[in-house]
Amino acid sequence: MTTADSMLPVDRWVFTGKILVTAPMAIHTGHEEVGGAPGTTIQPIERDCQNNPFIPGSAIKGLLRHLAASHEGAPLALIEKLLGGMAKDRGSATGAKLAQGGSAEIRNAWLCDDGAYCPIRGQTALDRASRTAADGMLRQGPAVAPGTGFMLEIVADRARVDEAELLLGLLQLAQRCDQPIGSGGGRIRIENIQVSHLAANEILAWLQQNNKEDWQDFAVPAPDLRPLPLSPRGQACHFPIALQIGGYFLVGVDQGEKPSDKINVKPYSSRHGQVRPELPASSFDGAFRSQAERIWRTVHGFNVEEDWVRTPPPPPLAELFGSRDTKGLFIPDDFLGSEDTPLVTVHATAIDRISSSVNFTGPVTTQAFEAPLLKGGFTLCFRHEIDWAATGQPQDGAATTREISPAAIGLLALILRDLAEGDVSFGRGTRNGYGDVLELTSERGGLHDLLKDIALAWKPDTAAPQDVIEQAVHAFREWPTQKPASPSTVTEAPV
Repeated sequence: MTTADSMLPVDRWVFTGKILVTAPMAIHTGHEEVGGAPGTTIQPIERDCQNNPFIPGSAIKGLLRHLAASHEGAPLALIEKLLGGMAKDRGSATGAKLAQGGSAEIRNAWLCDDGAYCPIRGQTALDRASRTAADGMLRQGPAVAPGTGFMLEIVADRARVDEAELLLGLLQLAQRCDQPIGSGGGRIRIENIQVSHLAANEILAWLQQNNKEDWQDFAVPAPDLRPLPLSPRGQACHFPIALQIGGYFLVGVDQGEKPSDKINVKPYSSRHGQVRPELPASSFDGAFRSQAERIWRTVHGFNVEEDWVRTPPPPPLAELFGSRDTKGLFIPDDFLGSEDTPLVTVHATAIDRISSSVNFTGPVTTQAFEAPLLKGGFTLCFRHEIDWAATGQPQDGAATTREISPAAIGLLALILRDLAEGDVSFGRGTRNGYGDVLELTSERGGLHDLLKDIALAWKPDTAAPQDVIEQAVHAFREWPTQKPASPSTVTEAPV
């Protein structure tokens, strides 16, 4: 392939591969159905004409846009040429703002297996005042099980070599680590990326056989194509840790194909292909968020029922765990245990809180892991940058750089202290002693070594990392707080 051929407008690049689901994935249709139980909503997922789930091309394109916006190394003009640009004035005679389409045709990813297992998963919004399920906020819907594969196909017409290099670089980012997609904690990873190319000679050979064969049969492999180097924006660091659980540990249930299926509780497994103890990143993040709220109430004395029902989270919490408008700077991993961890059977009985008698549903059989050692970690973004123009959406006034505050570092240090002291539990049955942490270990030792590593990654020039953490904790305790007004007392100015 010569440079002259690569610049011809008839060039076509074909990218194929496999999308592997690594965490339960649900891409909803946007429509909701009322379920059988009062207050229950069914959220259907995208399915094809054969009732198999699929991944819309728009979802894959959104993932590529996110990767392009959160990494540097690609010019904005090249991103817009490949993925399209947002509507803007392009010299139209009428003065209308026109959007620009991209050269990449990202096709729907169809199921590549014979069938897909889509168990029903339930979600509910918790009332922070009563710590019970909010009324009318129970949602159920199918989710594609981990291990399911989908066919990836992207065709870039009239694309130059640099556009193909950018697309290959974005796909390889999704090959190195799992990427979020869909609603909730859905994650995917791209595997077996193959690149083919049709230059002028291949297109001419296809046209000369009068469409007797498919054009893809004339595509020539392009093993020499090199991905465009892309580096993450901002400053981030990964901290590996291990959690020694005491007693029983159980996360997740398998609810069968229908919400009405009666099942016994089983450990959440097979996400990575083996039956092994696993603490999903979403569960770890939820436990840390809850502990952060308890610490905030203890330090600053806010009443949950009065202050936090309808108000946004305080800035230090929003920085770490995100809010409706921003993504959190604290990103945990999935924690995995050893395959040889003992799996025991536990029998439990549900008690009716009104009659104080055994619930009519009878006993529940539970399988739980005994004293697993869970290994994982978390990534902390000290400075997060994003190119809003590369997202293809207008973000007037939105900050392109977010830096973590000392108060957020101090709050994280207090959460890690509580974790090491056994005040943070994980999984189901925490009130019965399940999921208690006996020991926290880091890459270089225990809690104090972990806090020193965080301080050195945040302030590389410091000579006293312990003082940096103490100052951050002090900044959190002295955070300038003002008690938010209760929703019932908010008044509007007269018109």
